[in-house]
Formats: sequence, structure tokens, C-alpha cells
Amino acid sequence: MFLVPGTDAAALEALGSTLAASPGVSAVEVVDLDATFAEFRALYADDATMLAAVAPSALPLSFRVLAASDEAADAVARSVGRSPGVREVLYARHEDCAPSH
Repeated sequence: MFLVPGTDAAALEALGSTLAASPGVSAVEVVDLDATFAEFRALYADDATMLAAVAPSALPLSFRVLAASDEAADAVARSVGRSPGVREVLYARHEDCAPSH
């Protein structure tokens, strides 16, 4: 779940509490700007233009949520997807994450 840049601490705390209390959610992690920028740098390590063009403050804070089932993930996305401060909710379904044999 990506947040609108500049989302204030109160909204961040409220969203985190809502996510943690949601049925079927087993873990909630806040990905701060430092971690987000580190991931961005790793993703675009071979693109100097992109690295030079994006400041850490331009990247959104996000939450990573581990849900017990696809149904729980769907419910969480529906319940918080339109909350103040939420820019976008993206998630993978369990079958998309299963190891291939």
C-alpha cells in the first residue's frame, strides 16, 4: 500500500493500527523513506538518469502487509484503499507467489 507523499504521522499511525487490527492480517511493516530510496536505488542501479532525477522525498512511504489468504488481502484492500493518505493498493495473490516446480 503506497501512501500520498507528505502523509502526516497521525494518518500513518491510524492506517497502521487499522491494518494491524484487520482480520487475516499477520504482519504489517512500514517502509520508510530511507528503505524506499534504497530499494529504488537497487532497482534503477543501471540507470544514472533515473537515479539523478528522483529525490528521496518524491517517493512514497508504504506499508507491506502479510495476509493469511487472498480473501483477507481483498478485504484489507477494500477497507483501507480509499482511506485518507492512501495513494494505491497493490498486492499479489497467493498463487502468484507460489514457487514453481
